[in-house]
Amino acid sequence: ICWPDWQNLAQRKTARHDFFIGKHYEEIGRLQEAAAAYQRSIIEYPWDADSAYRLAKVFSRLHQPQLAVSYLKEALQRESDFPQALNELARHRMRDGNLTAAKKHLAAGLKLDPINAETLILMADLQRRQGDIRREIKYYTDAVNKAKSHHAAMLLADRLTEMGSYRDAISLYDQVMR
Repeated sequence: ICWPDWQNLAQRKTARHDFFIGKHYEEIGRLQEAAAAYQRSIIEYPWDADSAYRLAKVFSRLHQPQLAVSYLKEALQRESDFPQALNELARHRMRDGNLTAAKKHLAAGLKLDPINAETLILMADLQRRQGDIRREIKYYTDAVNKAKSHHAAMLLADRLTEMGSYRDAISLYDQVMR
């Protein structure tokens, strides 16, 4: 087999082989192997924020939050405009009870992507923890209307049910079913 542009192959962008091996291992639950593959990818590609992010997710699943947070910071150092990493870092901060830091991360994420459903849902959860029901409902509503998130609609309907607003909740459940 003769590749037509074999002379220029060295100039082509290479595939991040270890990253994709890590994703495969992560998907089938072989987390130690996934972590090793992501670590190889991080070393080989110093610009690769995705491997650091995925490694953080693996360490979260392995119940090693300190390592997870350190790799989230690494991902953000490599790519500061990374809403998913900001969301994951906010989750860790909320688990630790540091709502101020969580809010800072979520606000930065919303600045990058104002209609990111995951960020809006996390911000709603944060508002609920702070006791601000009005803003909680606003963030859920934004996730439903702007991000078109069915998951957010179900969460909002559940919350409205808890608050006794059954008619609005049923309307949302109907909307999701349609």
